[in-house]
Amino acid sequence: MHTIDLTNAWEPPVAGSRGPARSHAWVRRFGRPSGLGPGDRVWLVMDLPPPADATLNGAALPAPPEATGAWRIDVTDRLGARNELVVSLEVVPLEADGGGVRRATLPPARGRVRLEIEVA
Repeated sequence: MHTIDLTNAWEPPVAGSRGPARSHAWVRRFGRPSGLGPGDRVWLVMDLPPPADATLNGAALPAPPEATGAWRIDVTDRLGARNELVVSLEVVPLEADGGGVRRATLPPARGRVRLEIEVA
C-alpha cells in the first residue's frame, strides 16, 4: 500500500468569501495519482471528527460512521486528472486579506486526510 498525505496545502475558509454555506469549507486540489494499473484501487481516508461533510469533484461523499468520524471511501472511479476535495469543518474562518489564495495545514485537532493506493 502506498500513501499520499493530503493534510497540507488546503485552502482554508475565508470569512464572507463564499457565502454562509461554505464558510467552514476547506478545499484541497490534487492530481490523479500516476502509475495506476488495472485493478488498483485508490481510497480516500479521512480521520476527521464529526460533524463534517465532504464532496469530491462536486459529488457528495457518504457520511462517516457517527461514532468515530473515520472515513475510508473507494474513490478510484471518481477521480479525474485534477480533483477538488471540499470538507466542511467547524472552525473559525480566516479574515480575508485581499491577497491571493493561501494554503494551510488542516488544524491538528481536525485530523489527517490521505489517499491510500492498493496495488492489485
